[in-house]
Amino acid sequence: MHKYNVGLLGAGYIAEWHLKALAKSKLAKVTAIADLDRGRANDLAQQYGAAAVYDSLGAMLANPAIDVVHILTPPNHHLAAAQEVLAAGKACFLEKPAVTSTAECDALAATAKSAIGVNHNFLFQSAYQELRAAVQGGQLGPIESLVIAWRKPMPQINLGPFDSWMLAQPEHLLMEVGPHSASILVDLLGEPPEVFASRGSAKAIPGGRFAYRQWSATAQYERAVAQLLFSFGPGVSEHYLHVRGTHGRAEVDFESNIFTLDRPTRFGPDYDRFKRGREVGKKVRRQAQANLLRYMGSKFGVAKHGNAYGASIAESIETFYESLATTPEPRQTLAAARQAIHVCERIADATKHATANREVTSEVSSPITVHSQPITASVISSDAAEPYLVFGGTGFIGRRLVAQLLAGGHKVRLVARRPANVDDAFRQAGVEIIRGCLTKPHELRGALEGVAGVFHLARAQVKRWAEYQRLDIEPSRQLAELCLEAGVPRLVYTGTIDSYYAGKHAGEIAESTGLDRRIERRNLYARAKQVIEQDLLQLHAERQLPLVIVRPGIVIGSGGSPFHWGIGMWNSDSAVQVWGDGRNPLPLVLAEDVADGLIRAMTTPGIEGESFNLVADTSLTAREYLDALQERLGVSIDVIPTPIWKFYATDMAKWVVKTVVRHPERRLPSYRDWESRTQQGRFDCTKAKEVLGWRPTEDAQALIEKGIYAPAAEVFA
Repeated sequence: MHKYNVGLLGAGYIAEWHLKALAKSKLAKVTAIADLDRGRANDLAQQYGAAAVYDSLGAMLANPAIDVVHILTPPNHHLAAAQEVLAAGKACFLEKPAVTSTAECDALAATAKSAIGVNHNFLFQSAYQELRAAVQGGQLGPIESLVIAWRKPMPQINLGPFDSWMLAQPEHLLMEVGPHSASILVDLLGEPPEVFASRGSAKAIPGGRFAYRQWSATAQYERAVAQLLFSFGPGVSEHYLHVRGTHGRAEVDFESNIFTLDRPTRFGPDYDRFKRGREVGKKVRRQAQANLLRYMGSKFGVAKHGNAYGASIAESIETFYESLATTPEPRQTLAAARQAIHVCERIADATKHATANREVTSEVSSPITVHSQPITASVISSDAAEPYLVFGGTGFIGRRLVAQLLAGGHKVRLVARRPANVDDAFRQAGVEIIRGCLTKPHELRGALEGVAGVFHLARAQVKRWAEYQRLDIEPSRQLAELCLEAGVPRLVYTGTIDSYYAGKHAGEIAESTGLDRRIERRNLYARAKQVIEQDLLQLHAERQLPLVIVRPGIVIGSGGSPFHWGIGMWNSDSAVQVWGDGRNPLPLVLAEDVADGLIRAMTTPGIEGESFNLVADTSLTAREYLDALQERLGVSIDVIPTPIWKFYATDMAKWVVKTVVRHPERRLPSYRDWESRTQQGRFDCTKAKEVLGWRPTEDAQALIEKGIYAPAAEVFA
């Protein structure tokens, strides 16, 4: 059977879902991947068997084997990319939104010479397709009302990246998410004659911009009324569709992939209620069981897709390829996408009139606090005008570090891959911001010129060892080489206490204890941090790299999440599996104290080659932490103390399955790694206190107020 050769433009989050779908497709196969980050594209190509990798669309289109291009870039690049693909005589498949406006839809339609498909994947989720069939089959009768709710936290509003198209204008967030709901509305009822809308509270983000966290719209038809509800703030995720007709009602829970149809029976009112309730319950139970079996089957390779989201993308993609040689699927046409975009435009226009004068109610980030202790002036450099260079200054600890450097009268130069993520307060304070990336050494040489020292707090957010090597380990070594080349007075590297063994046999842990000798079996983050330390220490020994290493404990405080994985495994904000019994004191430390320790590690003379653990001496346990969190939030959290052997047994079961199906990322689980999460070792930070003069907050109540109450209060801000 002939398969279409597919090229993917974009190697971000959504690309993996397309690659998983194409790997199971009968009609298409991935042939090439193009992305500006060639390394990322190469990682995906190796994992999914793509033969070619490119760093531009033009280069990929020059490959005559390519039949179709999936455009998976940010929406503001869709139009130009699609036009280039179509001009090359290839078909294109666009992620939603197809483009950013109806005007762009019209421009694309005017130049289309080949097939165009648009992926509104929820239209192809199995539960929705059942509802759709029920509507078309007349089981509900004419639709009287319809409600589509999308209520899911949007971490990007708080954490960035703030330079994304989605956050460039308040309406862009609606245009990014809205087509999911608008496409359903259009599919069931068509485009509405009238739209009324409003929007809720706003959140400020860096750059003088803001994002609205709630949107609501009412669409008025001749007979039916539809509501579209959006919420991007904290809370339980829910995505559902409710349809009420003259002869029944139906609902789709997209999160659980469950469809229920409820129609009156032939019985009287009281037995009718019982009969309908029981039948709905049976349907829910059967579908929940089927979803679980599909998930389990996917792990053993006997089911194609493990979850409904992946299956909906796969169904959408397969439908597109089935229709390429015949009639386009109506739900995937550019005309249908235009209608969905137009609905979103009308909502945005309506809200401008309804809430034109609504003021921004909260800030994007917690206020930057300055440590109460005085920060000593640098004794490393004789020129006080020289700035300190910070990598990772937009992160949780990094922001505190930059604030304290500024408070101490130091100049700061900050390298950021995304400068838009830098706090506005830092810009106003005169922080020098340089766009750069650790994986691109040629961008860093200028930034290293004339600095008083370098703080390295940056880390890659990755999952595979090859990615750690490419994006964390090798860039850190290259940075150290550049520091030597530039004659940087000192490099302070931020490691982690996770590189120690901290299980029940750990006892007292000091710097002289040494990191875990069996790190190869530990989690990849801890392993990567230790490898980086070893590489840097080797450069110190062989080439006198002026290095100091600090290893913070479980870092808490304002600006961080109170649902900390150092406390336990959070599968939701409502339930946590505590590592072990949760009764031993934890190695907690405030972010502001870590920042103070970093500065002291930079400015204390004669400590090159040394390492320092930064942990507060406190008696606070996981259970006490969670009690304080529940009290501050005013919520009940299911706290589940869990023996380590249960975590290990679950991990072993997953490993067995991965081994059976020959999963490329299978790793033999380590009981030692799971046990270390209990943090039963007791950290002795005498060295940091005596040598650096470090004085962390250790009073239990002060830790609770600053480390738990403060971030908890920010959750619902």
